[in-house]
Amino acid sequence: MIKMLHLVVCLLLLLAPLSLYAQVTEEEKISGIFSNLSFEDFVGQVENKSAYRFYYLPADVDSLLINVHAYRNTLGEILEVLFSGSDLHYSTDPQQRVFITRGKALSLDFSPGYFTIRKESAKKEEKLTVNTQQERTFAKNRLWEIGQRGTAGSEATLSGKCHWLCPLDGGG
Repeated sequence: MIKMLHLVVCLLLLLAPLSLYAQVTEEEKISGIFSNLSFEDFVGQVENKSAYRFYYLPADVDSLLINVHAYRNTLGEILEVLFSGSDLHYSTDPQQRVFITRGKALSLDFSPGYFTIRKESAKKEEKLTVNTQQERTFAKNRLWEIGQRGTAGSEATLSGKCHWLCPLDGGG
């Protein structure tokens, strides 16, 4: 009986962290009275009260005057109210960085499949490698002309390993 009780206690202790890990973290809530503030002052207060960091062009928000009373609101709810009726947009990433843009919100996600390698592209890479080796062989056996034909007195300096082929003596 005691062994069974120890086993149950051990299982509960092992499984407890898993339930904590599985909980979804709630978005940070912000409270405050933000009256007659410039956007820069508003950002300073929000950054002091939270883990959010803002990135924006000062020229985009220089005419924005903030008048908001927030009580346990998410930053998204506050910014929706602030930017309604304007062409300002925001995007927030998982590291709590907030990007303010004019005209269009930033897309912070990669397109689906961005990090996956498809079988077709792997086959193309193999094919490219073969073509590259074939091209090297072709370039090695090719007759290269340097300069323009018929220009008397032209000079050229060659560097590297040069093979001169002559059909009569077999090369040299």
